[in-house]
Amino acid sequence: MVPAPLLATIEREQPASTLLVYVHTRPDFTPPAAVQPITTDELLDSGYTDRADLIFIGQNCLQDEKEKLMQLVAKCRDILSSRVLVEMGGNAALNEQDMLALAFTHYAVTETESGETQYYYFDLKTYKPVPDWLNPKFWANPQNWDKFRW
Repeated sequence: MVPAPLLATIEREQPASTLLVYVHTRPDFTPPAAVQPITTDELLDSGYTDRADLIFIGQNCLQDEKEKLMQLVAKCRDILSSRVLVEMGGNAALNEQDMLALAFTHYAVTETESGETQYYYFDLKTYKPVPDWLNPKFWANPQNWDKFRW
């Protein structure tokens, strides 16, 4: 069964290409159309640089050592896509602080028979709101022209 947050994200964002990251065995659900499965080892290969509109990292990928997982998530976020969705179960090596430190936001929570599953999402367009002072309105300070000597 396809996770509901993944289906909702695909429906809302309409990505042209989506990568579905898994470890060694393919996920136990049939991915939607235009979703390409890939292993973590292929993704972490230094020669792999194909970009995708959305990357989904399933919870079976998050049971490796923490440093490798941080590299995987950071490479997906920084190099391979501007939108990343991470599924975290109860036995993941990463925790909420790690995901927040990587600029992910808490996206959704689903209940399954095996427990609670957390979803974290990163979108480059919305990860940091633009501050009010960051606009060209007062940059030149025209009200101070000929009033002060700088």
